[in-house]
Amino acid sequence: MPGLQKLFEPIGIRGLEIKNRLVMPSMVTNLANEDGTVSPELLEYYGTRADGGVGLIIVEAEAISWQSRGFTHQLCIHDDAMIDGLRRLTDRVHQGGAKIASQIIHCGRQTSSAIPGTTPVAPSPIPSLFGEIPRELTVDEILAIQDDFAAAAGRARRAGFDAVELHGAHGYLITEFFSPFSNHRTDRYGGGLRERARFAVETIQKAREEVGPDFPIFMRISAAELVDGGLTLQQMKVMAPMLVDAGLDAIHVSIGNASTPGGLSSATMDIDVAPLVPYAEQIKSVVTVPIIAVDRLHDVFLAEQVLQEGRADLIAMGRQLLADPETPRKALEGRFDDILPCIACNQGCMGKLVENKTVTCLVNPTCGRELEWKLAPAARAKKVVVVGGGPAGMEAARVAALRGHEVTLIEKEDRLGGEFLVAGMPHTKQAILPAISWLAAHVEDAGVQIELNSEATPEDIGSRGAEVVVVATGAKPAWPRIPGLTAENTVEARDVLMGRRAIQDRVVVVGGGATGLEVAHYLSLLGKEVTVAEMTDTLGADMVMWRKYWALKALEDRQVNTLCNARVVAVENECAVVERDDGSKSALPGPVTLVLCSGYAPTGGQWGSTEALAGEVHVVGDASIARSALEAMYDGARVGRMI
Repeated sequence: MPGLQKLFEPIGIRGLEIKNRLVMPSMVTNLANEDGTVSPELLEYYGTRADGGVGLIIVEAEAISWQSRGFTHQLCIHDDAMIDGLRRLTDRVHQGGAKIASQIIHCGRQTSSAIPGTTPVAPSPIPSLFGEIPRELTVDEILAIQDDFAAAAGRARRAGFDAVELHGAHGYLITEFFSPFSNHRTDRYGGGLRERARFAVETIQKAREEVGPDFPIFMRISAAELVDGGLTLQQMKVMAPMLVDAGLDAIHVSIGNASTPGGLSSATMDIDVAPLVPYAEQIKSVVTVPIIAVDRLHDVFLAEQVLQEGRADLIAMGRQLLADPETPRKALEGRFDDILPCIACNQGCMGKLVENKTVTCLVNPTCGRELEWKLAPAARAKKVVVVGGGPAGMEAARVAALRGHEVTLIEKEDRLGGEFLVAGMPHTKQAILPAISWLAAHVEDAGVQIELNSEATPEDIGSRGAEVVVVATGAKPAWPRIPGLTAENTVEARDVLMGRRAIQDRVVVVGGGATGLEVAHYLSLLGKEVTVAEMTDTLGADMVMWRKYWALKALEDRQVNTLCNARVVAVENECAVVERDDGSKSALPGPVTLVLCSGYAPTGGQWGSTEALAGEVHVVGDASIARSALEAMYDGARVGRMI
C-alpha cells in the first residue's frame, strides 16, 4: 500500500476496532423487501462490499417506525421481528471482514404520505418538497419518537451491529429540529441553539441508556444547509459539542437538505472533488471525537491526503464502492490502475432512487444485481463478434470473454469509447475519461481481439463464421428538414466536441437536452456567442436533477441565450430563423453555425434481417434505442451474460 499508511491504519472508537479508515456510508438502495426486512439481494449487495476490504459499513437508513419511512422498500428496524434478518446481514458482513453499523432514521417531513400511509410529522408545519404540510408534533409525540430511536438502537445491538448511527442530516427529522429553516417551535424544542439541539441530545442520551456504555453511537449531521434561513456552519459548530457531551462517539459530516440547490451532499462531476472536507475540518476543530469526511473522496490518494493533513479521521466512500466494491482491497494490494472510478454522474444511484427504483451504477451495472448477475462460465464457448466499441459494445465483449467465449470487437474509430468518449470531452465531464480507459483496458485483459479503424458490414461479419453477433453501432444524429440547412453551415455535436470542425463565432445549438446544454457551455468557453433553441418548454429534460441544476447555472453564468418553445425553421442569408409557439418569427444574426443536438436515430435496424449473419443476433445500446450510457452499459452487461 505505497503512500497509503494512514488510510489503512486501524482506529478504535469506544472499544470498536476498525481495520482501516475507509467507511461505506449509508445509501438507500430500495433492495429491502416491501415489509422492510432483509432480502437476499440486499444481503449479497452488502456482502460484496464487505468482501472488498472496507473497514466499516454503515447500513442504509433503517426506519425506526413504519410511519417514519421515506421509501417503499426501505429497510426497517421498528420491530423485534426484524432482528433475525438483520442478524443474517451482520453475520454476512462480519464474514467478509468488515465491521457494520446500523443507521437509524425518522424521515419527518421529507416523505410523502403515500409511503407511510399517514400525514408526515415534523417540528413545525412547514411544507416539504412533496408539497404536503406535515403535522406539528406534540411534546408527548416527540418523547415517543425519542423512545423509538432508543429501542431501534437496542435492536441494532441485539442484531449484531457493532455501532449505531443516528441520521441527523439531509433534512430528516433530527435535522429538522436543528434547523431554523424547519423548526419554528416556541417551546423547549425550538428557539435558540440549545433548544433546537435538545431533541438530538435527549435522543442520544436515551439511546445510550438502551445500548449501554460500551457500544459506539455516531451521528450523521448536516454541517450547514445552504438554504435561506437554514442551519449554518457556525450554528452547528456550537451544537456539535453538545452532541458529544450527550454521548456521541463519532460525527459523520455532510451538508444540505432536500431543498439545497444542486444536491451537494452527493456532488456530481460538475463539482470539484472533496467539496465537503472543509466542513468536516471545521466540525473537527470543536470536538474531540473522530470525524468522518464524505463526498467525492473516491480517489484513495486524495483520501490519504485528507487524513495526513488531519482534516478528518475516517473517509466515507459511497458511490465509489458502488462503482468498484473492491476499491479498498485493490488499493491495499497496490493495484491502483485496476480500480474502476466513480464518475459522479448520479444516474444509477441517486437518479434511480428518485424514480423509486433500486440502486445501480452506470459504470458497474452489476451493482444492485449482485445475486442475479453472478458471472458464470458459458455452457459452451462460442465465436462472438461485437460491432461497435462504445459502452454497450465494450461491456458486452468484456463480459462474454470473461465467461469463456472467443470474442472479436470491431470499431470504426481509432480508439474505443464511442459516444461515451465524446461525452467526456467537456471539462465538466472529464471524470468519464478514466472510466473509459478502465473499460477499454479490461476489454483487452479479458482476451477480446480488438480491431480498430475497421468498418464492418453485415456481409463481412457473415464471412467470419460468427455464431453470435452483437450489434452496438450506436445512433446517428437526426438531421431535421430545415430549408437552408447545409453541410457547410451545420455540424453534429460529436464533431464539435472532438474538434473535427471549425465553426462560426455565432452558434445556434438545436436542441436543449443534456448534449445541447453541454455543447453550448463548451462553446461559450471558447468565446462563441451561443443560443440554445429547444422546441419544448423544458431544458435538460433528460438529465438527473442535480446535473441539470449545474448545467443551467453554468449557462447562466456564461450568459448563454436559451430559448424554449422555439424551433429553427430556416437558414436564410446566413441567419437562423426561429419560430416560437405563438407563431412569431425572428432571425438570429449570422453568419451562424447550427450544431445539431436534437435527437438520434438508431443504426441497428440494418443488421437484424441480414441473411449473412449468424443465427443469434443481439442489438444493444443506442443501436436499438437511443438512450443514455446507463442503459447502454446495462444492455451490454445483460447480453454478455445471455450468450
